[in-house]
Amino acid sequence: MIVCTTLAQTIKGTTMEEYNYVVKGYKVQQESGLDMKKGYRIDDIVITFPAFSGPDYDMYSVITEGMKKFKVKALYRQTETVPCAFIILCKGSADDVYLCIPNKNSDDEVWSKSVLNKFALSSAIPNYADEEQKNKEQDELFTYYDYLLLFICSNMMK
Repeated sequence: MIVCTTLAQTIKGTTMEEYNYVVKGYKVQQESGLDMKKGYRIDDIVITFPAFSGPDYDMYSVITEGMKKFKVKALYRQTETVPCAFIILCKGSADDVYLCIPNKNSDDEVWSKSVLNKFALSSAIPNYADEEQKNKEQDELFTYYDYLLLFICSNMMK
């Protein structure tokens, strides 16, 4: 009798330390030219959408153009092949905002902080004298972020 066992990599959730690194430390590292956090690596993720035509083409074009405001990176623990977190950089007209999307096995504390990501996007928008213009830009940014989150959850967290 032969017994076969498979060692599956257990995916650990995003820790609070990793969450804080993504939303605060990574920005400082980038702006200061510091070395990468020890024990981690970062890979760029290219977001592409399939070619699309038809009655919803205009919406597709708007979303594809709007997604250019975001850069996505995967944060890996050095010894793992599955991202421990996703870094979302929003290039805003007022300020750049760094957001963290935890991996699917993260605990409630980390997920509850990440739910506030959307509201952090507001700092990427300048103060307009016209409140209507500010609300319009904020709504667009929130929509693009929602599409990005949907993409990550459906394609990167399987």
